[in-house]
Amino acid sequence: MKHVSPKCEIHTFDLKAFTLQDSTKASMRNKDFTAEAKKVGVTFHHWGLGEITKRMRNMKTFKKIITTLKHEGRTIDLMKIDCERCEYQQFRQWLQDWKDMGLTVRQVMLEIHNSDLPHVVDLFNEFQRAGYVMFHKEANYLGEAKSIEAAFLLLSTDFQKE
Repeated sequence: MKHVSPKCEIHTFDLKAFTLQDSTKASMRNKDFTAEAKKVGVTFHHWGLGEITKRMRNMKTFKKIITTLKHEGRTIDLMKIDCERCEYQQFRQWLQDWKDMGLTVRQVMLEIHNSDLPHVVDLFNEFQRAGYVMFHKEANYLGEAKSIEAAFLLLSTDFQKE
């Protein structure tokens, strides 16, 4: 951490690491990573991204996360999102929450699962309307779900005009 600004905050969120008690990988997945993360300057949160449901109790929307962390009006340099297919149901709400909370996210790295049509086109279009341009993508064929890792950079929407 000696090469990172002392003003830098690193937060990681993983609901699965704490709640998949019935999994055959339970010993690894149920480990509380909080102490390990703290050793390297990272704050670990056992939250999933989204609305609370009967089945998923430890969830928070971006609006709630931003409020809880007191990040209203802040600039986030890099945000990595891998929410295991929640992207199609939630991406519009993410963009709205960021706007409502005055949050500027300069770069978004997003794992996009299965490239479901027309949802993936809607996702790309909405990110573009919000000022994001894709600058990198790569296939991710690990695991069961085929996905791509996409990276977006926030630019002025004037940049995208002809």
